[in-house]
Amino acid sequence: MKDTNIVKSLYILILVAILIILSAFLSSNLDKAVLFDEEVVPFNNGWKFEQPGMPSEIIVLPANVNVPDESKIVITNTLPNSYVPGMSLSIATTLQSINVYIDQNKVYEFGDGDETPFATGGGSSYHIIRLPEESKGREITIELTSPYSSFGGRIPQVMLGSKTANIYYVIVTHLFSFLLSVLIFIAGFAFILLHLLINKMLKSSKSLLYLGLFAVLASIWSATETQMIQFIIPYEYTVNLIRYLTLMLSQIPVLLFVKGITHSSKNKLVPFVLTLQILVFITTNLLALLHIATYHLLLPLTHFTMLGTIILSLYLIWKEIFYYKNREAYVYGISIAILGFFSVLEIIRFNTVNVVDASGLFRIGLLVFIILTGFSSATKLIQTLKIGINAEAIQDLAYTDVLTGLSNRNAFVKDMEELNRKLTQTSNIMVAMFDLNNLKEVNDTLGHKAGDVLLVKAGFCIANSVLPYGQCYRIGGDEFAVIIVNKETSIIQKCKQELKKQISDYNQTSLVPLVIPSGYAAYDPVQDRDLYGTFNRADQLMYSDKEKTKESNTFGFYKKETSSL
Repeated sequence: MKDTNIVKSLYILILVAILIILSAFLSSNLDKAVLFDEEVVPFNNGWKFEQPGMPSEIIVLPANVNVPDESKIVITNTLPNSYVPGMSLSIATTLQSINVYIDQNKVYEFGDGDETPFATGGGSSYHIIRLPEESKGREITIELTSPYSSFGGRIPQVMLGSKTANIYYVIVTHLFSFLLSVLIFIAGFAFILLHLLINKMLKSSKSLLYLGLFAVLASIWSATETQMIQFIIPYEYTVNLIRYLTLMLSQIPVLLFVKGITHSSKNKLVPFVLTLQILVFITTNLLALLHIATYHLLLPLTHFTMLGTIILSLYLIWKEIFYYKNREAYVYGISIAILGFFSVLEIIRFNTVNVVDASGLFRIGLLVFIILTGFSSATKLIQTLKIGINAEAIQDLAYTDVLTGLSNRNAFVKDMEELNRKLTQTSNIMVAMFDLNNLKEVNDTLGHKAGDVLLVKAGFCIANSVLPYGQCYRIGGDEFAVIIVNKETSIIQKCKQELKKQISDYNQTSLVPLVIPSGYAAYDPVQDRDLYGTFNRADQLMYSDKEKTKESNTFGFYKKETSSL
């Protein structure tokens, strides 16, 4: 069976295994393994809500009550007569301060009353409050206060159980959302690394970088909304700063991403909206620093720029599809529309519903957006990389001699022109010329294959003799050249000796000996108008040496050896 068929079969078997596991999970009535036997129970019934000048009423939590702005909500109840070790009460608040009393004795307080450098305005937090054993059967009072009218009448549910059970409840409730945020963060980080890796090999668009930055920033904001971040960073003030700052910053890379995938370089709205986003970020932080307004009160500015970013992005994608006829933009259009839809729903939900996690809907849109755009962008970038690698290979081929693997005449001319452009009176450049004797005789007597072998060996010997001092080129049928830059002239003697050794070593074992005459010349501003003058002098010296080797026949082509073949 072919490997491709085995891989396809493996995919099918994995899918079947997943389906079997899902069906077993959904239909099985088997007992489950107990890893944690403590439980947390709702403590939502029987709460008495009292308001000054109004009769008390019994409410069931969670609840919304009508109270004047910035009024204190007071609810009371009686704790159960039973007690478990470490009994605790847990309650999640959003933009509210909280005080808890047992028989008028304060046992817990939390709020944003402490003086901080930036006025955050609070956020969402879980409070797990340890109840002393003597509190069983006693009256418990909870006071909630919010400076914001939209949150002032919200009373969250209360859970009762051991501290461990309450922590377990928080983890179970928010673990999936937190892991989803972590997954998006990892995807964003991977996009950034992929961009940096490919950008080193090939200058490419920064779209994948911007997508990665957006995913990282948005996932961090999303993670702070799950409350799981409290177990990592236990300081609400710090978590709130991270929450608001990442939300504001995430809008910039997403617009830069859209700009990178569309023909919008001349669109004046893009720099306008980007400038507006930056101004909103600066203004919000400045007002929060001066305690003129809190981050929460200034959220409408961020929501406004968010809506502007969504609308502009959809417009740019629409223009890309219908004006520039770019079919690839359909995927981006769908993903941005989904992200925009869930973002708008999240803004509405945040302002109308009492929720602890204010990014639940946005997280869905973000996941779809990252999957669609990430896959499309990564695929496009990899295709660009392949094209770039092929183009680079073709370019390398254009400057490489196929037979010897050395640089060819095109590369020699290119490098000579580059050096000529930088040539000065004090330039220290040497040019050497080499020729392979008797190549025609080898071709005629032993065939062109033997001649090619001789050329390869000649190139190998010459290149090795000048390493690491210079660059070797094959510039003609049997001609080679070397350029040596910024080296002492004494290097020439070393190169000559090394070449002689290379030739001698080869000729000891070869039937057809190498004979390589050479000529070396250093750039002289008096004699040479440019490096081609130096090249001509080296060429003349090489031909003089060639005549000498022919006359002496020291390394000539031995007729007596070839006649015996």
